[in-house]
Amino acid sequence: MEAVAGAKRRKLQAAGIEENEGRDLISLLPDGVLGDIITLLKPEEGARTQALSRRWRPLWRSSPLNLNVVLANNDEEEELVRLASRILSAHQGRTRRFSLQWYEFDDISWSRRLLAVTADGWLRLPVLDNLHEFELLYHAFGPEISNAGDLSLPLSMFRFSSTLCSLCIFSRYRVLQFPMEDAGTLSFPHLKQLTLKRVGISESSLHGMLSRCPVLESLLLCCNAGHRRLRIRSPTLRSLGVSNGNRTTPGELEEVDIEDSPLLEKLIPRNVGCPMVIRVLQAPKLKVLGYLKDQYISTFQLGTLVCQKMMPVTLSTVVRTVKTLALSISSNLDLVIGLLKCFPCVEKLYIELRFPHELYTQHNFKNEQCYDQLECLDLHLKRLVLTRYTGIESEVNVAKFFVVNARVLEHMTIVGCYDRQEWIDNQRKKLHLETRSSHSAEFDIKIDYGSPGFVHIRHIHDLVTDDPFDMSVCRCYEDPIDNLGV
Repeated sequence: MEAVAGAKRRKLQAAGIEENEGRDLISLLPDGVLGDIITLLKPEEGARTQALSRRWRPLWRSSPLNLNVVLANNDEEEELVRLASRILSAHQGRTRRFSLQWYEFDDISWSRRLLAVTADGWLRLPVLDNLHEFELLYHAFGPEISNAGDLSLPLSMFRFSSTLCSLCIFSRYRVLQFPMEDAGTLSFPHLKQLTLKRVGISESSLHGMLSRCPVLESLLLCCNAGHRRLRIRSPTLRSLGVSNGNRTTPGELEEVDIEDSPLLEKLIPRNVGCPMVIRVLQAPKLKVLGYLKDQYISTFQLGTLVCQKMMPVTLSTVVRTVKTLALSISSNLDLVIGLLKCFPCVEKLYIELRFPHELYTQHNFKNEQCYDQLECLDLHLKRLVLTRYTGIESEVNVAKFFVVNARVLEHMTIVGCYDRQEWIDNQRKKLHLETRSSHSAEFDIKIDYGSPGFVHIRHIHDLVTDDPFDMSVCRCYEDPIDNLGV
C-alpha cells in the first residue's frame, strides 16, 4: 500500500498537482478556530460563510458576534431597528463587540427615545452578557443642537463593567450625561482602553471610575463637562490624550495633574482650544509628547522643568526620555531653541506653525546660525516636519535654522498652503539648501490646506506605534470615530 501511495504522490507531483489541492482544509479546523475566523469578519460577511459548506452553517450563529448598528431619524430607521433586534435575538453565541452609532437631525426627542427604549432594551438582552467592547457614537446636527439640553446615557450600559476591555462614549456637539452620580463606585477590572468625548461626569465620579480600572493602558478624555481638574495616578497607563475644546461647555477641563504614572509613554494634549495647565510629576518613561500649544497651555511642568506659554523658565533642566516632540507655536525661534535645550534627545520634531503674534515677530529675525551648541541638532534630530507653512519671513527663518544646524537630519518635510509650483520653487530658493549641515538629508515641500496639529484617536490608543503624529501613513479619515470632530 505504501508503494502505491508513493507512486500516486510521485505521479501527482510530476503533473504539478499537490495531493491536497482542491480539498477544503480550512473546514478541518476545530470549531473554536473557525469561530475566531468568523469573528474577524464583518457581520454580513460572517453570515455568508454559511454558504461555504454544511460544516460552516451552524458556526455563525454560535460564534462571538461583532455588531455595528448605524441609525438615523429617517424612513429607514424602523427597518434597521427590526433587523438589529432579529440578529441579537437569533444569535446563539456571545457578543464580543457592540457598536451603536446614530445620526440625529434636529430632533432630540428621537435620540431620547432611542437611548431610553431601543438601546436600553438591546443592552439588557442576554446575548450581550460578558460583552468585551462597547461603543456609543452620537452625531447631532441642526440649528438647535446647543439649546435642546443634554442626553442621559442608559443605566443598563454599566452592567458590562466587570467584563469590558474597551469602552468608547463619543458625542459630537451635545453632551451625553452619565446617568448616576455614583458611577465612580463601578469597577472595571478588565478595562484597558477608555474614550470619553463630550460626556458629562463629575470630578469625583471620574476619579473614582479611573481608580477602579486596575489594568487601564490608554485613556482619551476630550471636551468633557462636569470636572475642571484631572488627576492621574495609574501604575498601568501607557498613553493619555486630553482636550478641553473651546470652553463652549460649562465645567470643561482646566488642569491636568499626572502625579504618578511609571509606565506612561505618550502624553498627547489633543486639540487644546482654551487655557490649560499640565503638570507631570512622575512619568519616567515618557517618550512621546505633543502637540504643545504656546497659545493655550499656560503652564507646562515636567518634573522640575517649568514652561510658561511653552517658553522654558528653568533652562538648567533637561528631559532625556522624550524622543518624539510635537509643537503648535508661532514661528518663534527663541521658543524652539529653548525647548530643544530642554529636550536634547528628540529624534522626531513636528512643528505646526501659526500666524505669529507681534510679540514674537519683533525678536525673531536674527541670524539663523547664531545659537548655543545644541545636543539635539548635533547628535539626535533625524526627522523634521513643518506644517501650515505660508512662507512668511519668520517661518523661513525657522526652517533655515534647521537646514543650517541639524547635522544628522535625514528628512525634512514642509507642508505648505499654496498649490503653485512657482511658490514651491521660491521656497526652496529661500531655504538655501546648498548650505545644509546634513548633506544626506532629503527635503520635501508638500501641499495640504488643512495640516492641523491633530492626533487621531486610533493613534492615541495604538500602543505599538511610536509616532502618533506621522500623517503620511494615516488612514484614520476613513474611521467614523475620528471623523466625529475634535
